[in-house]
Amino acid sequence: MLNIATNRPLPDQGRRLERLTLIVYSVVGALTVALIVSVARLPGRYRRLALRGFPSESSFVRRISLTAILHFVWPLALLGVALTASFWILIVMFQPDIVYWAGAVAVVVFLKGVLEVTVASRVWASSGRHSRAAAAR
Repeated sequence: MLNIATNRPLPDQGRRLERLTLIVYSVVGALTVALIVSVARLPGRYRRLALRGFPSESSFVRRISLTAILHFVWPLALLGVALTASFWILIVMFQPDIVYWAGAVAVVVFLKGVLEVTVASRVWASSGRHSRAAAAR
């Protein structure tokens, strides 16, 4: 304020808010594009999985576990933070667009995980290998 009052040049401002906002929105845009591409590739992944099938019960369990970890853990963690963290209200007040985006992405990722688990289960059930594995026990 003193520099403004005395008509002196302002000190270096460092990174400007516009640049930081551009970086944040670029990251948000890149993550959104990655999610759209991931969802668009689901039919092809299902066809390849249906052709290959699962070689063993352990590969099926590994696939389901990895899908569950990648698609269910972080949306539920975000929900937990939103319901319990005291700083969440500040994020909602000052960055509501990021909150809406994170919520929408969490829902899409969760639904994508449900779809992938369902598809893997159908492929496993249609392959008939699970019944042979159960009979071998």
